Amino acid sequence: MAGALRRRHRWRKALHPLIREIPVDARFAKGRYTAAYSGFEARELDPSAPLGDENGMLLAPWLAARGIAAVDIVGLAADHCVRATALDAAAEGLATTVISPLTAAVRPEMLPEVHDELRASGVTVLSLG
Repeated sequence: MAGALRRRHRWRKALHPLIREIPVDARFAKGRYTAAYSGFEARELDPSAPLGDENGMLLAPWLAARGIAAVDIVGLAADHCVRATALDAAAEGLATTVISPLTAAVRPEMLPEVHDELRASGVTVLSLG
């Protein structure tokens, strides 16, 4: 049991120390047992459920239920997961912003094309500087 509990909470250790203890409303996971690029394929994790439980609410209805109308997207990889998440967010009707300096790409040479695609879909792409 202790090993499962440790595994269930190891995500906190991967976070930067300055944000590790910030309270969160929910945690979502994608791609644990099947391939997934978009955060909108993620399901809410229930800390009291068994480790492999994949029955949580999907991200889009979770956001809608809370009246959330805008999202900022950062992370890895800008040309795969960030791209897919931003496109899905825009398709859901959310005001969507990708904060480019807080992303990294698998193929950085593709970023101009990815940013053009995002902008054409109504996504705001921020570059700081």
